[in-house]
Amino acid sequence: MRIRKDFRRNIVLKSLVVVYIAVWILAAINPVYPADWLLENVLVAVFVPLIVLTYRKFPLSEVSYAAITIFMIGHAVGAHYTYAEVPLGFWAYYFPLDVTLAFSAVYEIIEMIVARVVSPGAGDAYLGTQGDPFDGIMDMAMAFAGSAVCMSVVALARGVTGKGPYLLEENDEDALTGAASTRS
Repeated sequence: MRIRKDFRRNIVLKSLVVVYIAVWILAAINPVYPADWLLENVLVAVFVPLIVLTYRKFPLSEVSYAAITIFMIGHAVGAHYTYAEVPLGFWAYYFPLDVTLAFSAVYEIIEMIVARVVSPGAGDAYLGTQGDPFDGIMDMAMAFAGSAVCMSVVALARGVTGKGPYLLEENDEDALTGAASTRS
């Protein structure tokens, strides 16, 4: 990973800034609850200038800035709707990917702990790393790739058929909200 101090020549960081500003502006337009949106963005107003002001003295890697930008974009979307009211379509495509990555990471951590506790000397053989210290990371990357491909296929299929993500049957939604079904 390279850490660059000259922002003017760093296309990646410039792109991240432009993308975040565009998303933030779109999220600032007609938020569901303006007072909540303002409250959610108080920390953004503190955090973003802090990152900018410390850029030269404490530079982070481009990967770190990309991760921060992804988090901040998710925060901007959540602030626009309030986290409780983000349209289910967004979460329906995001959560399976997130859950797959989380389970993959937890599995790799448990596997490592078991190898260290049960037989530290045979850890590499148990883990099946074949001499590759990045084997666990590659396993997680493959889990991410598989879930991303699956999610993309589902999103494409739903887009072609005109159906949104399947989450609840109409009657199930009424049951969750406590509304009585008036459909016959």
